[in-house]
Amino acid sequence: MTTLKERTRHLLRWSERYTKTDMLYLATSGFWMNANFLVTAALSLLLSVAFANFLSKAEYGLYQYVLAIGALMTAFTLTGMNSTITQSVARGNEGVLRRSIRIQLLWNLVPASAALALAGYYLFRGNMVLGCGVLFVSLSLPLLNAYNSYMPFLTGRKAFRAYALIGITGSAVYYSVMFTGVLLFPKAAPLLFLNLLVTTAIAFASYIYTLRRFKPNYQNDSKAFAYARHLTFMNVLSTAATNMDKLLVFHFLGPIQLAAYALAVLLPERLSGFFKPFLLAAFPRLTERGFSEIRATIFSRSLQIFAVTFLAAVLYAAISPAILTLLYPDYSEIIAYSQVYAFTFISVIGHYGTVALMAHKRVRELYILQAGIPTVHILMQIGGIYFWGLWGLIIAKVASAAMLSISALVLVVAARNPKA
Repeated sequence: MTTLKERTRHLLRWSERYTKTDMLYLATSGFWMNANFLVTAALSLLLSVAFANFLSKAEYGLYQYVLAIGALMTAFTLTGMNSTITQSVARGNEGVLRRSIRIQLLWNLVPASAALALAGYYLFRGNMVLGCGVLFVSLSLPLLNAYNSYMPFLTGRKAFRAYALIGITGSAVYYSVMFTGVLLFPKAAPLLFLNLLVTTAIAFASYIYTLRRFKPNYQNDSKAFAYARHLTFMNVLSTAATNMDKLLVFHFLGPIQLAAYALAVLLPERLSGFFKPFLLAAFPRLTERGFSEIRATIFSRSLQIFAVTFLAAVLYAAISPAILTLLYPDYSEIIAYSQVYAFTFISVIGHYGTVALMAHKRVRELYILQAGIPTVHILMQIGGIYFWGLWGLIIAKVASAAMLSISALVLVVAARNPKA
């Protein structure tokens, strides 16, 4: 008698004639990655409810502002190292993991010093909350962004089960501490200290566990770090464009409006994380495939992604009013913002194209996509919020998602040397 497992396997193999994708691999890897996503998303949602009910809007706005500064400073860390580690490990060069840590720690001292200077500025001006918060960011930044390298290593090894279990364990610890912190210390400064302390400790512990559990070989890729620098320079503007929205809201509209904006985008951004595991799982496979093969299927793959993401956005827009009213009764104004913001889901098309270009080190195309396009995104966000407030910013974010997707598709199709 055919078992359920065998029937599922057969169904997935049958579906491949239509999706033109290794559905068994995608389902297996996606299961573990999405298990991590679901646990993290659920706990994150509960924590946001606690923030909305126990912190004042001004305190929550200050908390979000400091985290946004940390996210923006990340743009100046060695962000390209993660993709390089995944690519190198997928090809058997696991020694890049250990070697990358020292390089990242040294590199990350530069943005950490900038954050330290900003903290000094706020303290000099007498703003203890922002001064101490940014000081915590400067101390945690080098460590957190270096030791998180265990994640791209596990992705390159296709160790998705370990990736998920480590992530779930770390989430359980992090959210337990943060829930306790919200109840005991409902203020921005102590919560920022707890947040950055716990996330850094979890990253370091997870890195050590990964070394002991998987025992990476010492084989290195001599070209890996040169490529990582390329990716890092490309990523500066794209990371800045992604993370500057909350800074703009704080400076143009104030901390109370930032609290509302943060809650409006939280659920759509968490739901968009559902697609990230499939992109992570796709990266090692795209590395193994020829670029001409990827280019031949990019249109059909993009249409599939668009159909799924657009439908997801429409569904979210339909059901979100009831959910947001229940979760955040004091923030009724965020419903319409959140509904429209959900259409940023279509950016998954752009991220898929970016992953394909990264997998094959298409440096020229990546510079255009990661440096040129974000410049337009930044200008759109600044202009949008300056002239039309939150609505202008949200429309700019949706337009940016569409622009990224179209640009990535065009660049993959128009890439030089397609037979490489």
